[in-house]
Amino acid sequence: MTVALVVALIPPKNIANAAQKANNDLGELGGSPDNKYLQYFRFDDTHHFHVTLVQLYVENQDKAKEVGEVVGKLLEGQKKISAKATELKSSGHLDNSYLLNINFESSQIKDLHNKVLEAVKPFAVKSDNGDVEAFFHFGYSDRVGEDSAKYVASFIDQKSGNNYEPHGTVGIASKTYTEDVAKKSSKYELPLSSDIDTVVVAQLGLYCSLRKVLKEIKLQE
Repeated sequence: MTVALVVALIPPKNIANAAQKANNDLGELGGSPDNKYLQYFRFDDTHHFHVTLVQLYVENQDKAKEVGEVVGKLLEGQKKISAKATELKSSGHLDNSYLLNINFESSQIKDLHNKVLEAVKPFAVKSDNGDVEAFFHFGYSDRVGEDSAKYVASFIDQKSGNNYEPHGTVGIASKTYTEDVAKKSSKYELPLSSDIDTVVVAQLGLYCSLRKVLKEIKLQE
């Protein structure tokens, strides 16, 4: 069965904490704890704040593991990535809702994106509309939406290279809520600069969340 994969950077604690606070505030604006965005986009042990390097579909779990090995080999000797988390921004539209992102500035992230992109391209399975069954499910009733499936399908052709914009999604809600939190970047101590020392290869879940880590790679000092 096809697998929806992401190769991603895992930001350090100071940036992850800012993302967590914004995630919590967005959840409070969203209303009751039964709100599905709180249920499905809460950061926890199964959902990791991340900065996507590449998203793609691969043929099956064996190919997913192979991508992990290829990326691990590629990044042998790779130094930590210097990056700045600049601001919160309400951005885009996914499965009938708006995304709240932390944007990043870093030529090193963009260079790493291009490096990883070339390495994993041969594994990519072409799909016009994506595959909602390729995502990781862990008991929630909502199916992965068509927008998410199409986003992964279009990433290499439309969101990479010169079109690549490094960011990490911290929440999903209505436009009103995401814009309200986005106005308060200083509350979360943004901008924040830090070195990033972890890359993962993982299976994507609902709303293109990072759910099932298949390979973790530590970058060097």
